[in-house]
Amino acid sequence: MVKREYYLMRSLINTGLKRCVLFFVLLLSIFGVVGSVSLPNWILPRLESMLSNELHRNVSIKKIELNPFTLQAILHDGKINDGKITFAKFKSLTLDVEWSSLWRRAPIFNEITLLEPQLNIVRINDHQYNFSDLFVKNNENENWPDFSLNNIRVVKGLIKFDDKLLHTQQIFSDFQLALPFISTLEHRVDEYIQPSISGKINGASFNVAATSKPFTRKKETRLSFSLDKLDINKYVNYIVFPNELRLLSTQVSGKINIVFNMEKNNSKLVFEGPLQFDNVNIEQAKKPFVKINKLTLKLKDFEPLAAKYRFAGIKIDTLDMVLEKALQLVNQSATPSKSQAKMLLDVGHFQLINSRVTYQDLVFDAIKFDVRGFVNKGNKTLPVRLAVNSPYGEQLLADLSIQTQPFSLTGKINASKLKLTQYSQYLAPYFKGEISDGLLDVETTAYLSINPLVYTLKNTEIGLSNLALQQTKKPILKINQLAIKSLELDSAHKFINS
Repeated sequence: MVKREYYLMRSLINTGLKRCVLFFVLLLSIFGVVGSVSLPNWILPRLESMLSNELHRNVSIKKIELNPFTLQAILHDGKINDGKITFAKFKSLTLDVEWSSLWRRAPIFNEITLLEPQLNIVRINDHQYNFSDLFVKNNENENWPDFSLNNIRVVKGLIKFDDKLLHTQQIFSDFQLALPFISTLEHRVDEYIQPSISGKINGASFNVAATSKPFTRKKETRLSFSLDKLDINKYVNYIVFPNELRLLSTQVSGKINIVFNMEKNNSKLVFEGPLQFDNVNIEQAKKPFVKINKLTLKLKDFEPLAAKYRFAGIKIDTLDMVLEKALQLVNQSATPSKSQAKMLLDVGHFQLINSRVTYQDLVFDAIKFDVRGFVNKGNKTLPVRLAVNSPYGEQLLADLSIQTQPFSLTGKINASKLKLTQYSQYLAPYFKGEISDGLLDVETTAYLSINPLVYTLKNTEIGLSNLALQQTKKPILKINQLAIKSLELDSAHKFINS
């Protein structure tokens, strides 16, 4: 009796398991058929319609293959037509999506392969291309979106550039690209391809290979680019700058490393190395604005996709700037934008030497400015030194300590032989007459905070010599010598003491 029940129970279990397995196989089969046959046919017209609306161009795709089990999609014979002209096309685009995209709510691709892409670029006029409408600025979304693109391949690419303005054509052919990743997310896949770039520019071949450190604690691969006084005059016409700025000329030298760091649980794209710009010439509204003899940038852990801009050093040698109005150095908005709040700017050492600034009729030369350890995040005190001369023998020296958040500064300021006639238009509201002569010397220890606005002067010495005021070209006041010692001023307590 017991054996009979045992065999009956086993038979029922085996029958149930077989039915479950058959049901599961049937379910997977239906899912596979629907996912690989019906779903692509349903997606194709909707994808074409969506892309056509977004790009304002006719988009067509011949066929979509979809594997619902591996989340791999292959788009065949894609084409983007701008009127009767083909703007772009490709033979196939393979997208290998990761399941983690679902719970991370961001596109994460394990592999992307673009086969035989072709792109036709037309420059219509000075600032307009046949793709300009695709890059309309949207101030509401300034941050990079979350994404992770891994194992990116471009095979047999072709780019044709037709410059209608300069009546020239450039052809970028046999373009091969392999990149391990481009990502704004902390994400890592199991295997990465070796980076490389190759192709032909107007028939001339180039090839950039990579070097790897696979057995170090931090696995990394580097792409290195060396430049030696590359004259970019041929290319500046294609760069559009804001506020009517225009880069007239410069030569670029340096060695930049593009570093793909493959860490244990993360991957980072980092730029490192020195860049030097010689003979920089910039104009604004077709008027001289900035000339720089030598600008040196030393990139260190520079991560543009993560909005982390780190410099070991920035050095400007022989700046000549012409200003018709004061620069707006502080953002008028009290609330920073999302991109500004996220951005990290880290400058180990900033130097400005042998420089000159012309503001209306005022000329300041032999300018030296030195800041160490600037970081826009956190509360940090920076040592700042400033030295300025003028053609009239004036001199300004400042040795300051600046606190970044909240902003405040304190330190010694020494101004000597300031020629008051040079600043008469700024001093006019404080005098009934016109300043016709006079020299001013000031030495003080100053403190200034912005929010709330508080300022103090301590141990202040003021010397005034040969001051002369006139009204309707008639002398009204002369002071040969005036000295004020041990002056103290405190805006918070509203007192002046000498």
